[in-house]
Amino acid sequence: MDCSFITGDKKFNFRVGAVITDGKRLLVTADRHSDWYWVTGGRVKFGETAEAAVLREIREELGVNAEIDRLYSIEEKFFRANGMRYHELEFLYLIKPFDLSLIDYEAIRCDGDCRLVWLDIDKKPDKTVFPRHVFEAVTNPSPEVKFLVENDL
Repeated sequence: MDCSFITGDKKFNFRVGAVITDGKRLLVTADRHSDWYWVTGGRVKFGETAEAAVLREIREELGVNAEIDRLYSIEEKFFRANGMRYHELEFLYLIKPFDLSLIDYEAIRCDGDCRLVWLDIDKKPDKTVFPRHVFEAVTNPSPEVKFLVENDL
């Protein structure tokens, strides 16, 4: 069971994300229904650690086993989407380099028409990328875990 619940028009999510990069590009996910990109990841399951969840999500979405470098940030987000008000807590992890040729581009599954996309870290993307600070994690990572709050309500 995901650590996510709905009460009326409000939804809470406990989410993890993975920063996967080749040093020049960032791997993200997109679908034809969204006006944004997001990093590989998903909801933490009840009783699962955030670290175990991010590694599980990488296996499920990319078909590879990876290793965590370190926790980069914890972000508390408040936003609206699809008629709901969200309160989301996201742990973002830097992932150790691995053989990117092992990524199974057919492994990703989600509601909608998902696909993996490589974004050049030196170019402005055509859509917003979540979390918004992810490019900083690639180009100028803070040595300390960051705690951020993003309130778009």
